[in-house]
Amino acid sequence: MTKSNALVADRRLAAELSGSDKIAALLRARGWTLASYARSRGWWPEQLKMALSGARPYPEIREALARDLDLPRAEIDRLIDGDADRSRIPA
Repeated sequence: MTKSNALVADRRLAAELSGSDKIAALLRARGWTLASYARSRGWWPEQLKMALSGARPYPEIREALARDLDLPRAEIDRLIDGDADRSRIPA
């Protein structure tokens, strides 16, 4: 894939992925699966999934994600909480 085509694909993915999927993609880009990342930090994979879905706040998981992904904590919160807000909107 040429550089310009890759940029277009990246923009499409960025526009179409949910916030939690973006976080998961960033973890995969750094060589982690959700399960391996959770286990390496001493959490159950289900805890990480609940944190990413917005079902449970788990501030320590959000802090670790921000630190490990080099993102501000506010951005992690926006990505996760934005998904939770969207799921509450009736169809």
